[in-house]
Amino acid sequence: MADRADKEKGENHTRPSSLSLFAFLMRSSSLYAGEIIASDPKDVTRKETQSLSDPDATDSLLLAAVRNGVNLKFIKRMLAHVEKMFNDGYFNVERKFEGTDLPVAKFEDLTTTHVVYQWVKDKSVTADKRLVDCPDALPGLFDCSDVGQPTYFISHAWKGSFKKLMTEVLAFLTNASETNTYVWMDMWAVNQHDHTEEAQRQNKADVGAFDDVVRICKAGTVVVVDAKRCNPSSRLWCIFE
Repeated sequence: MADRADKEKGENHTRPSSLSLFAFLMRSSSLYAGEIIASDPKDVTRKETQSLSDPDATDSLLLAAVRNGVNLKFIKRMLAHVEKMFNDGYFNVERKFEGTDLPVAKFEDLTTTHVVYQWVKDKSVTADKRLVDCPDALPGLFDCSDVGQPTYFISHAWKGSFKKLMTEVLAFLTNASETNTYVWMDMWAVNQHDHTEEAQRQNKADVGAFDDVVRICKAGTVVVVDAKRCNPSSRLWCIFE
């Protein structure tokens, strides 16, 4: 996921006229597609986590990768935390990275790329680990119970608004349990580091587990598109996979 998301940051897309968000739910052979607006979310009921079909036949690294979903409480706290960091000036650093200019004037314009490269990849925060493996480094933000096997796979482009991504997911799952509904999001679940051999090994395993994660997310795949920054058609590979 990290490799694919990195490639998307430099893409240029035209802005569609009216679409705010696509959500695609894949359940067995059926496909649901619709426009999701935060002020009028779909009625999504509670979903319980699913068990692995054959955990004994799965490599330990793969097991770790597919079980790194985060619950809705985690998402709410991360959204509030990143917004506080933004308001405190954490992201207002005069430098460029991966084709992205800083600083950003409004929190709404802070992209997932900014959050990953400025915070998740910060060695003082996550060392050489996945963010979901660092509850002790982020006291009060989340604990181990907030990480578990996901039922929803969230597909998105890193160049989209971080705030929009978080709020649209929460709106779509507005009727779901905050503690028992887990979603898989690459920036939290995948090791984003490459400065140690262990991090590289873990990143490779996390990215390689993509297909298994999609299969395990029995409730479906939700594709979030920031129409200001990304053409919805550029996410069609998500449906194919």
